[in-house]
Amino acid sequence: MSRLVQMILGVAAAIVVIAIGVVLWNAATGGGGDKAPTLTITTPREGAQVSGDSVAVKGTTKPGAQVRVNNRSARVDKNGGFQATVPLESDQSFIFVKSTYKGRDTIVQRS
Repeated sequence: MSRLVQMILGVAAAIVVIAIGVVLWNAATGGGGDKAPTLTITTPREGAQVSGDSVAVKGTTKPGAQVRVNNRSARVDKNGGFQATVPLESDQSFIFVKSTYKGRDTIVQRS
């Protein structure tokens, strides 16, 4: 095998190793933390009529994110599922949910 072919194969192998490293890094870190976390509220549904002194809020976000519902901490499980029961004020018509991951925020307002 000529020296040129050996050099080309060596460079190609290095590129493959680097590409695999990048894929593994992104899988482990969620893309390096450059993106805001996803945030989906499953309960209560948009436009649902809520009554009582409190409301249960459930949804999903990026695993490892911190979630606050109306500025109260929500418990987040290892799969990113979260839930919190928050008090409702008589004049309150919105629920604010904020997910924070590696300094990036996603906020969803539910009315």
